[in-house]
Amino acid sequence: MGRDVVTTSTGDGTATVLLSSSGSDNIQIHTVNAGGQGGWVPNLQVSGGTADASKATMFGTGNLIVNGGTFIAPTATLAIDGDQFTVTSPSVFTHNSGTVKFVRGQGTTTVNIGATELNNVTLDMQNYANLAVTGTMDVNGLLWIAGAGSSKLASGTILAGGDVVTVNTGFNGGGLIKFDGARAEVQCQRQRGPGRQRRDRQVRRHAHAGRHAAARGQLDADQRHGRGRQERAGLRGRRHDH
Repeated sequence: MGRDVVTTSTGDGTATVLLSSSGSDNIQIHTVNAGGQGGWVPNLQVSGGTADASKATMFGTGNLIVNGGTFIAPTATLAIDGDQFTVTSPSVFTHNSGTVKFVRGQGTTTVNIGATELNNVTLDMQNYANLAVTGTMDVNGLLWIAGAGSSKLASGTILAGGDVVTVNTGFNGGGLIKFDGARAEVQCQRQRGPGRQRRDRQVRRHAHAGRHAAARGQLDADQRHGRGRQERAGLRGRRHDH
């Protein structure tokens, strides 16, 4: 296969695009779907060399299998709606500070990525779709749980190193979300976008800073008031001495 893959597709079908090269070959994946929505391939398997999707605005696939070489994700969104997301050692998946978004409509997506670390993850599964994690899925950034219906984390463990936000009240399952970050918080919200959530965090930080400023101001006032009492007491004492 050549050095560039260009997709304008919406991803329908069951075919697999196999990217297999040797040595230091670097295959660039470009998406030029009209409307700026990115592009899809039905399924993608990387078995050698480097498949670089970092220049894609948004790249989506059914199954994503990295069983040789390296896959570099987009800086924006990598969408997965197939049966599996697999990374086998010593293959490399580079999250590129982007978001992996699971968008399964129905059925189960199995995640088996070993010690691979992800940045942000969005669970936007619909119609009782399931996510089944083999072992653990390590999420260092934001874990956003959206979708509709009773979607599930059917099994396995998500290691959450950042904040966890859920806007899907039906989300359930037998899996586990384990907090392993130094500072993280859980938020349950009505439907809203990540931008609104960021503003909420900013408001909380500003309110927190405001409380500290108010406390410092009160302490200063108390100290000034105390010094005033001491000075007035000293003046009274001097008047009594006279």
